[in-house]
Amino acid sequence: MTLLNCWLLSTNVHSPAPMNQPSPKLVGSGYQLTKAFYAELTANEEMQLNAKSHHLSLYTWICELRNRVSMEVVDLPRDYTMKMALIGSPSTLKACIADLAKWDIIEIMKPGKNNWTGSTKVKLSGSFLNRHCTATVQQLPSSGSEMNNNCTATVQQLYTIKTNKTDKTKKTISDADASGEPDLFEQFYDLYGKKFDRKKAAAKFNRLSRADQLAILEHVPLYVKSTPNPEYRKNPLTYLNGECWKDPIDLSKSAGTTTSQQPTAKRPSAPGQVR
Repeated sequence: MTLLNCWLLSTNVHSPAPMNQPSPKLVGSGYQLTKAFYAELTANEEMQLNAKSHHLSLYTWICELRNRVSMEVVDLPRDYTMKMALIGSPSTLKACIADLAKWDIIEIMKPGKNNWTGSTKVKLSGSFLNRHCTATVQQLPSSGSEMNNNCTATVQQLYTIKTNKTDKTKKTISDADASGEPDLFEQFYDLYGKKFDRKKAAAKFNRLSRADQLAILEHVPLYVKSTPNPEYRKNPLTYLNGECWKDPIDLSKSAGTTTSQQPTAKRPSAPGQVR
């Protein structure tokens, strides 16, 4: 054995680890991380009130960068991050990072220096990952048919919610027809007496609330009376767009209307007065 070998053994020196060792597996796939953001949004009332599109775009970029470099802590250079996250101003980026940290979605490991102009180091919050990215294989759909059923049920549920919301916010002319009530737009169009741009006028009328539609039917006869010549009457669509049914009508100024006066009774003359 050579002197060099003896020295190496005595000092317990080992060869360096190979450089091509696999990176540690990160918690959460891209799908899980996207789902986690919306799960947090559903549970967090403050997020529901204050979250904007730039919060989601920054979070998405952090997840993408995390998967690219296969590291939990990622660098966010200001200008490059604004470009990739589609954020238009440094102040918005700074506020967005602070909001995500306040909502316990990310942890700020090292704020950017010089008023955040430098690179900021962040990572996804451990508690956030534990809340939303710890699903086991048994919790996932066991078959393709089960996944298809779940997706179909979700789509149907969302469609039902959207339909119910529409029904609560407005009643269209089709609702009136289904209940056996008269067609309110046809009443309006006939009363108005000026046929122009019917299709657009009908679409506008049917988007109005029931209360506004009834108010229009009360106002139109007075408006028509105040403008007996249809040539000087607004087009139906113009009337609806301008919400003219809320304007007062002064019939005393309408064309062709006069105020009749009763003859004044003559007073008897005093004795000796010459009339």
